[in-house]
Amino acid sequence: MEVQIEVPSHFLCPIFMQLMNEPMTISTGITYDRQSIERWLFTCGSSSCPVTKQSLSDTDLTPNHTLRGLIQSWCTMNSYHGFDPIQRNQRTSPRS
Repeated sequence: MEVQIEVPSHFLCPIFMQLMNEPMTISTGITYDRQSIERWLFTCGSSSCPVTKQSLSDTDLTPNHTLRGLIQSWCTMNSYHGFDPIQRNQRTSPRS
């Protein structure tokens, strides 16, 4: 019997709803996965927060080390369910 593990919602990037590998906070205080928010801001050319739709005066990204540590711990505790600990520059998802 396969056990389904629910990823805590605050570990998911609000843009693509995937487990964050490199959580980054923008000026609105919302945290996103680096790859997702960079795509939103720089590839798509948007200048607003994806969640609040608030116009951004700057596009500085600040690492959310606390959230990254919590996600790392959660992945380690759930590694027997197929979640790999976060590695730098590696997308984290359940193993197939």
